[in-house]
Amino acid sequence: MILEIDLFNKFDYSTFMKNIILILFIFFHSALLAQSNWTLYPKKDSIVEKDSVAIAKADSLMQDSTITEEIPLKQKKDSIQYISSKGHIVIHADYRIDSINSYISNRGKFNGYAVQLIVTQDTRKIREMRKTFTNLFPDEYLFDEYIAPNIFLYAGKYFSKNDAVTLNNKLSAHFKNTMVVRKKFPLKHIQKEK
Repeated sequence: MILEIDLFNKFDYSTFMKNIILILFIFFHSALLAQSNWTLYPKKDSIVEKDSVAIAKADSLMQDSTITEEIPLKQKKDSIQYISSKGHIVIHADYRIDSINSYISNRGKFNGYAVQLIVTQDTRKIREMRKTFTNLFPDEYLFDEYIAPNIFLYAGKYFSKNDAVTLNNKLSAHFKNTMVVRKKFPLKHIQKEK
């Protein structure tokens, strides 16, 4: 018991507080010094590219995402440079993002809605229905699809079911047994229309 009291008496609270204040002062002082020049960037000549990126070809990236070859980063073609009076920032964009975007725009599909007008195996009926539809609704989109042995005739290409139902209500006065169905449309056609 005497030993514990002696250790407690030897503890100097004022020295402890001085050490804490000194540590906090050093910490805040170094933080202030570190923040003073963080916006200054090196000149363009001093930037050296040492990193390399493992890439995959666009088709293999979409199929199995395996790495096929390794090439260094392109410094000027794939980077966007923002230049200011104090320095510059070079943003390196991975070119695989552009290859994925082009793949999606060429081969991608979106889920939409269309109105099914007729399902038949007779091409004569399809031609007659096309002629009637284009005479009545010349501005509406019309397409057919052959899934053996039937030919499907669809009208409209919509993102929302409400738009397709509105078209279905217009068509029900002129055509029998029309119905709204879900369809997949290629993204190419949407981009061409814009």
